[in-house]
Amino acid sequence: MVRVLFLIIISSAIFYYLKQDLFFLEVKDIEINGDLQYADITRIREEALKMMGEKNYDIDLREKKKKFEEIAWVKNSQISFMPPDKLQILIIEHKPLYIWNDRNYVNLEKDIFYTESLPVDRILRLSSNDFDHLQMYDLFESIQSVLIDEDLIVREISKQSDIIVIRTDDIQITVKHSRYFDKINELISVFPELVKKMPNKKKLRIDLRYPTGFAVQ
Repeated sequence: MVRVLFLIIISSAIFYYLKQDLFFLEVKDIEINGDLQYADITRIREEALKMMGEKNYDIDLREKKKKFEEIAWVKNSQISFMPPDKLQILIIEHKPLYIWNDRNYVNLEKDIFYTESLPVDRILRLSSNDFDHLQMYDLFESIQSVLIDEDLIVREISKQSDIIVIRTDDIQITVKHSRYFDKINELISVFPELVKKMPNKKKLRIDLRYPTGFAVQ
């Protein structure tokens, strides 16, 4: 019994010292992973290299994670110790869903994120002077749900007070927000006939602000 206890103590001591050695090792290798298209890889590398040569226990992982996520386009970062002396850094970029007010992007989780420029421009654009970005996306989904019946894909919506301007590839629709759903449904109900009557018209400007009917240019 005493011999077994002695072996357990020796094994525990060896394990402790091995772990302690790993804990005090310096970082000698850093691996950066991530499908990066727009994030500044130079800044990411510079931030990562600041940890080279540091001992594991000296690295504040929360602070380093925060530093990476302050870089434009970086949505999330994960830092892992890979024994004996390697750091693995995973960088996850924002995926833009739409451009908001011609200044910022909104990602797939509906969060606004800030960049110095807007390199991704062939995506949905939403803007408003009185709706926030979430309300505008709800409005977009409501409008798109009607227009999709005629295979019309919304590319841009601007709402300024009660006036909404909707743009697809070939059509611009102007309508009052207070009546937009009924008026757009009214348009869609006659849209096939409208297109037949104007076969040579490639771009249509449709004004739905009238109490009854609408104007087409």
